[in-house]
Amino acid sequence: MSNCTDLLSKIFATMEKHKEAFFVIRLRNPIASCPAVNDTDA
Repeated sequence: MSNCTDLLSKIFATMEKHKEAFFVIRLRNPIASCPAVNDTDA
């Protein structure tokens, strides 16, 4: 468990150090754009 925590800490530290190279693409809410489900089995 400690090794996992250490690995995550190193990953997040590296990402923070290079945060200008990482980016996030925010998509529209997929649930809002889906039509209502008509369940004929219910």
